Amino acid sequence: MIEKLTPPGVSFAGVGSPGASVSSGVGVNGPGGDNSEVSCAGCSNPINDRFYLRAVELKWHASCLRCVICQKSLDDAGTCFAREGRIFCKDDYHR
Repeated sequence: MIEKLTPPGVSFAGVGSPGASVSSGVGVNGPGGDNSEVSCAGCSNPINDRFYLRAVELKWHASCLRCVICQKSLDDAGTCFAREGRIFCKDDYHR
């Protein structure tokens, strides 16, 4: 599952590995957020950004969600693929 947290009313569509879904919402520090500390799965630093990504049930800074093979940023890709807890771009997932 990949979830790009965005302002209310904005949708984010894409496809992923079988069973993956994409949804939208607001980051923890956005309007109505609870300001609880959230750590990034990529760098382990707190996520203080207004928006963040959620993939494979983990939260990521937009700049930290990258393919484990080619290091391509997946922030604007709209999709990511997961196998054994590792994140891939479409091309590397299908290799």
